[in-house]
Amino acid sequence: MEPMDLDSDGDTSYRHRGLRWYPEPTSPPDSKNNSNLSDMDVDINSPGYANQTSNTEADFLSSAMSSAMSLMQNNDVTVFQPQANTSSRSSRFGNSRSYSTPAIFKTEASTTAALASSAYDKVRKLGFGIPDSDSTFDHFPKEDSSHSSLRQRPVSTPSSTSLKDLTKKSNLQQSAQEHFVKQNKGSSCCKCVLLLQVVLILAVALVIWNSMDVQHDCQPNRYFKRKVLKMDLESNVFGQPIATKLIPVKIEEYLNKLDKYKNTTTEVTCKPLVLSFHGWTGVGKNYISKITADSVQSANILNLIVPYHFPHGALEAEYREQIHQWITSNSSKCAINVVVIDEMDKAFEGVVEGISSAIGALTQPCNTANATLIFLLSNSHAVEINQAFVKFSLEKPDRNREDFSMELASSLFTTSTKLWYTQLLEETLIDAFVPFLPLEKRHVVQCIMRDLVAKKFSTDSGSVDKILGELSFTEVERLVLSNTGCKRVADKVDLVMLGRHH
Repeated sequence: MEPMDLDSDGDTSYRHRGLRWYPEPTSPPDSKNNSNLSDMDVDINSPGYANQTSNTEADFLSSAMSSAMSLMQNNDVTVFQPQANTSSRSSRFGNSRSYSTPAIFKTEASTTAALASSAYDKVRKLGFGIPDSDSTFDHFPKEDSSHSSLRQRPVSTPSSTSLKDLTKKSNLQQSAQEHFVKQNKGSSCCKCVLLLQVVLILAVALVIWNSMDVQHDCQPNRYFKRKVLKMDLESNVFGQPIATKLIPVKIEEYLNKLDKYKNTTTEVTCKPLVLSFHGWTGVGKNYISKITADSVQSANILNLIVPYHFPHGALEAEYREQIHQWITSNSSKCAINVVVIDEMDKAFEGVVEGISSAIGALTQPCNTANATLIFLLSNSHAVEINQAFVKFSLEKPDRNREDFSMELASSLFTTSTKLWYTQLLEETLIDAFVPFLPLEKRHVVQCIMRDLVAKKFSTDSGSVDKILGELSFTEVERLVLSNTGCKRVADKVDLVMLGRHH
């Protein structure tokens, strides 16, 4: 179907109520109903149209045309006047039709506009020019009882009030969204500023706390408690009464001296505390060193093993510089520095010289010296210590181990033979020699029981006896001394107990 050609000539004079109004054709239509009109045109002269047009619409058209003609006649206005010449145009279906071209003469502009506006409004309210009796559109439902059908629904146009309301609502939504965005930005900025203030306050508080507490932190004596260390040693170390009593006392005396001259300007010098541990293998030298270092709350601990760190005699000169640097660099101002050097009896002379030079470098006025503890461990004089203890124990049957005093062992370390510690002793760098006595069988049983409990094994006598059977002992009259002390107890416990479970 081709589009509707409502105004083929561009002349609006033929439009009326949405229909096309042609003048009466000069020749009758074809007998085969081949009309000169298009399929979308309405022939107002056809009988079908007259029958399909409702009375209401016909009456309205008649009255409207009569009023318009009467008004124009009263105003002496000539509406249409046919001309002599005619023109012909071929229809879409090949038929020709002739019609007169109307000529529009002058009219009053106001009258024409009023008539056009009145007619358009009335026709617009009436409908779209489709009769209610037309059955073609009966399938559309009647939505509103105030109108006969969808063909007569009034055309709704948005009023100015609704447009204003929509514009106002849109403006309100936009302003609310802008306010929300601004509020979020302001809230984020406030959070950032608040977080920055908190960070600054914490930083200032930390600086003030450090400045106020630095003097208190640099008092090493507050990090060490003699009674605590003494209790730890007595609870975990067996058969070493001299070591468990002497070591806590020496450490406390040294730290008290540092604390005494800390805030004075006297020229009293303080050197590191140097203790030399001597005894047989497995008697507890390393174990006591570990317990002592762990008992210090704030400590810098340096552990060295001579055969491992300084094995070659050809590098003796390098070892001298190396051990000096390690000891001095490990020293901290506001802490207790602990240096443990094991197997000193295997040390080269250069290593001992490096230790001596490091001790000299750390010897400073007490008000500036750093608290440093140096433990030198060796098997030197182990045989002499064992012999002195056996002799002491066998002289009188009622003598106890605890009665073996330091005075009896002190003479063992004053010898004319040059040993690894001779240089340190000559320079008075060693503060005390600590002898470790040989362990008896009952002390080894205590070590076994402690290890079984720590590993959550049974402590029955059968298990203990089997573990004792894996160790070696030496009997000297009524004394049964262990050849390896408690050194191999942990390994034998694992061997026996795990083997039993498997």
